[in-house]
Amino acid sequence: MYSEIMAIQLAAEICVHKGFTNVVIETDSTIARLIMIQEVSAPWAVDTIVRKIITLLRDKEIRFSHVYREGNAVADSLANYAIDEEISGTFEEFHQLPAQARKLINVDKAQIPSFRVRVHPWRF
Repeated sequence: MYSEIMAIQLAAEICVHKGFTNVVIETDSTIARLIMIQEVSAPWAVDTIVRKIITLLRDKEIRFSHVYREGNAVADSLANYAIDEEISGTFEEFHQLPAQARKLINVDKAQIPSFRVRVHPWRF
């Protein structure tokens, strides 16, 4: 939960810094979304962070949206890249992104579907 809320805080800070006023923040964490739209109370461990995010975004048109993990492939790819390469920061332009992230963005742009498949063994 902590990492999801911290990611939302970073997104909020970037929105403020860049002057964005109409933003959709997507998360694959249903509980993080519910906390941010104040449908459930934030756990004490993230309550202060959540209040800071709400304060940062109070004058903005913000929508929090849930996406399934398949729709979050670019974010997951970038998170894994940051961990593997032990880096942090932001990418300002498409060409700065790692090759895997660019590939996933192009797949999204081409509207190629991603499927979640669960295979069950045959039961006789």
